[in-house]
Amino acid sequence: MINLKFLRTFLAVMERGSISSAALAVGRAQSAVTRSILELEAGLGTQLFERNVHGMLPTDMAYILQSHAEKAMAEMDHARSIFLETFGPQGCNLNAPVFSLAIGHTRLLIFVQLVEQRHMGMVADHLEVSQPFVSQTLRELEQGIGVELMTRIATGMAPTATALVLAAQARRALAELRKAEDTIASLQLGMTGSVVIGTLSLGRIHLLPRAIARIVSDFPNVTVRTVEGTFEHLASLLHAGDLDFIMGALRPAEHIIGLLAETLVDDQIAVVARRDHPLANRTGIGAEDLRAARWILPPRGTSTRVLLEQALGRPDVPVETADITITRDLVLQSDLLTATSPHLLRHEIDAGRMTILSVAVPFRRRGIGLIQRSNSVLSMPSKLLIDTIRNMAHEQAL
Repeated sequence: MINLKFLRTFLAVMERGSISSAALAVGRAQSAVTRSILELEAGLGTQLFERNVHGMLPTDMAYILQSHAEKAMAEMDHARSIFLETFGPQGCNLNAPVFSLAIGHTRLLIFVQLVEQRHMGMVADHLEVSQPFVSQTLRELEQGIGVELMTRIATGMAPTATALVLAAQARRALAELRKAEDTIASLQLGMTGSVVIGTLSLGRIHLLPRAIARIVSDFPNVTVRTVEGTFEHLASLLHAGDLDFIMGALRPAEHIIGLLAETLVDDQIAVVARRDHPLANRTGIGAEDLRAARWILPPRGTSTRVLLEQALGRPDVPVETADITITRDLVLQSDLLTATSPHLLRHEIDAGRMTILSVAVPFRRRGIGLIQRSNSVLSMPSKLLIDTIRNMAHEQAL
């Protein structure tokens, strides 16, 4: 694991090219700089520099770490600039260790978790540390910066506005360093690491499961975790660095500021009913028939609901759910209609338990694809999974 306290020293060696010059830059003894590099190498299990008479020659692993470490430092520099704008140069300590990641990994993680969970006991249990240590960590951070970050309330702790900013930037910094660890481990051990994907309902169609199956089969040391939720929730996790990418129906440009969207396939929503629904055998079903029907639809604002309302106005929706299992069972047991991608109900449609209605109402097509942070550098397992998804989408289109 990367020891955060050694990153500033490591970057100084990368920039200056020698232990002696780096020692002057960071104000430490040469022996302390040497120990920092050795401990960083031990934590990563790899050599970062080749030592010779001309100085410190970086290895390929060092350049990987440098790229991610500089991004992590940039995230914390952004936090420092916000504190400067909020409190002014005299209102807080802009040289506090947290702004240069010169604190322990566990302490920074405690703060991030405390802002998220807002309860010292829960954080202590989650990270397997004592509650007094959590309290001490918060107190040291607040004293170091010179501002209050959390306030006590009846139900636990409440973060200040600046604490939310600091935690968000810290999460992104930690995410960058995790990518460095994964990439270095992959190069050493032959592809290892983890991928965390945010999946919207249409991101769970056959492309993603097939791609995941191929990756975990070809690379047994790679693990994949999916996180389900609304687009707003997943986008916040992506911005924070907790997700590598999102897969699902793409949103308009104004909804993905700071993110990059890539269309893989086009999808046409269909109106689906049980096989013996009164409308099942009719052709050219018009807008009036659909307006008179009752629906199971996902919440307003979701891509499916938006497209349906653009075509029909506001339909009668007695059941609102994004759960495809609930939707499937209700459609099978009632005269309720749903609008969805045929991929999500393809097993029932192929088996003849459900049918796609023949409607005369045009529904605009939508793109299904990938969403990433615009300035993110992906780990090797993430890149490989995305390339696999792209290749499968291309094969499907042929």
